[in-house]
Amino acid sequence: MTSLSNQVAEAPDVRIIGPDEPSVWKQMNCAPFTFRHNLANHPLFDLAKLASLATAAVERGDPAKFGFRIKGGDAKFNDAPLRDRLFQAVERIEAGGAFFKLSSLEELDEDYGHILRKTIGEVEDITGLPLRQDIGYSGLSVFVASPNMVTPYHFDADTNFLFQVRGEKDVRLFDPKDRFILTEPEIERFYAGNPMSAIYRDEVLESGTVFHLDPGIAVHHPPLAPHIVSTGNNVSVSVSMWFILPPEIRQARIYQANFCLRLLGLQPLPPGRSKFQDRVKTAAFESLTASNPKSIDELLYSGINRLKAPFRAAERLVRGRAA
Repeated sequence: MTSLSNQVAEAPDVRIIGPDEPSVWKQMNCAPFTFRHNLANHPLFDLAKLASLATAAVERGDPAKFGFRIKGGDAKFNDAPLRDRLFQAVERIEAGGAFFKLSSLEELDEDYGHILRKTIGEVEDITGLPLRQDIGYSGLSVFVASPNMVTPYHFDADTNFLFQVRGEKDVRLFDPKDRFILTEPEIERFYAGNPMSAIYRDEVLESGTVFHLDPGIAVHHPPLAPHIVSTGNNVSVSVSMWFILPPEIRQARIYQANFCLRLLGLQPLPPGRSKFQDRVKTAAFESLTASNPKSIDELLYSGINRLKAPFRAAERLVRGRAA
């Protein structure tokens, strides 16, 4: 008998998102929620297949497509060639203490591009939103982790859907609109280029909602929702489908302007408090942004990086003279 995951790979009319109550999707980008999916144990996310993709990326000289870590990695591991470190990380997945992420799967193999486009199309059909018209950038990433691994507290800029394919994990998500949990300066620093700007505090832990993911269950992360992820007692494979929409891009520009204003000792208004100020801030950073960004990083950060460039050059000059 052909499994449902194989049917998804072979038949374009088989859905990826399960037949959940459509009303839950009204919460998209406002609150987290879970839904069913048909990617559990899909052959495209087999560990050997993913290791082969990562190896091919290394051999092409494209290390930006993946990241990995080994718990307790020593100097010998850190000094080893990139390919050898990757092999060690993959070999350690079953034994424990290892993690690797492979990004932009749709650029590595067209089969993943098909899954990405199909999933976005299904979300568009469910929500009624013109996503394919509005999406700036989108992508498919996979996370492979040993048992009992923890991903530290952080947040991301995009609309995200995390599909559990193998094993299990707990995702603790926090309300991105609660400014006791996530402060304006933390968001400003994030959009200024610090991906780990979120500051974890013990007193906010119980404010989060824990979503337990087994194969066939996915959870939606709203933009900027802080989260902590921990795997269960087995190897975990999760697929992240993400995209970014115009409101989040405009928000990034406003927070980048606010970061600069705060450096000047001012107390800038958060987004949504003044339409006029929001328009001015957005226009200012749009003018600095690369005219034809080639990635989401260029789309979000090329403007602030261009603004910071003279200061970085001056800092390097001062350091050079001091040495």
